[in-house]
Amino acid sequence: NPKYIGRPIYFGLSRASKEVMEIVNSYSDMFQKVSIDEAYIDISDKCINYKEVRDLAEKLKNEVQKKVGITISIGCASTKSIAKIASDCNKPNGITVVEPGNIKLFLKDLDITRIPGIGKQTKLYYNKKGINTIGDIINTPLHKMIQLFGKNGEWVWKVANGFDDREVKEFHGDRKSISKERTFYEDTDDFKVILTKLEELNNKIHKNVIKNKIFYRTVTLKIRLEGFLTYTRSKSFTHHIQDKNKVMRVIVDLLNQFSIMNKKVRLVGIKLSNIEKAPSAIQTTLINYLAA
Repeated sequence: NPKYIGRPIYFGLSRASKEVMEIVNSYSDMFQKVSIDEAYIDISDKCINYKEVRDLAEKLKNEVQKKVGITISIGCASTKSIAKIASDCNKPNGITVVEPGNIKLFLKDLDITRIPGIGKQTKLYYNKKGINTIGDIINTPLHKMIQLFGKNGEWVWKVANGFDDREVKEFHGDRKSISKERTFYEDTDDFKVILTKLEELNNKIHKNVIKNKIFYRTVTLKIRLEGFLTYTRSKSFTHHIQDKNKVMRVIVDLLNQFSIMNKKVRLVGIKLSNIEKAPSAIQTTLINYLAA
């Protein structure tokens, strides 16, 4: 079934963006805003075929242009990630529909950086392993992708093969925790490399924490050692805080507990839990767009 219309909206003013988002949201109860100019809706209960999907996308695009006076590009596909990729294809005023049977044909010649989560540095590592296009990912067995690239390899393989099963959903404040984790391409015992990755995760989490006015009381370090031995260590503050420097000091203290184990590290993660929103944020529906 057709599921998602994903749409980056190429206009920078927040007022215009708010008006556009209200129009987009009016087309489906299942709406997810992920940034000032990007959102998803699930229209699987409104369209029975992809002709209806295209017609609905045309109607939405025309309504935005008429009422707000700006253009948007729309991608339509059966997964969020492919809808996102499709929405980048006909900027700034186009519609790209990718039917399930055409996913591999649509993706195969695109550069791997079109997949969300593959940036310039990751691209270089993939290129060294002979992966240059999304077609190369499609043609590589899943177990090989995991062997070469860890969890990131599993994610991009699922995206490339149409197996991204994330739903369109909002963040309503009942979320119990916020977390991020990353797998190293190769097991490492280099403390500086491990610490740099944790600082990167901490910075990314706090961008979302600050934007969404979220406070937390508990910090958890997750660490997976060679041989897939996985451990977590936590520390709680006496009250709710929003302080990435304090979090980083706690993470370093928790990390040092593993220094005597003399094992290489495969994965690290940070989780902030016992969370609550600032009173001013409770009046607004907040959107969850934290990377899994």
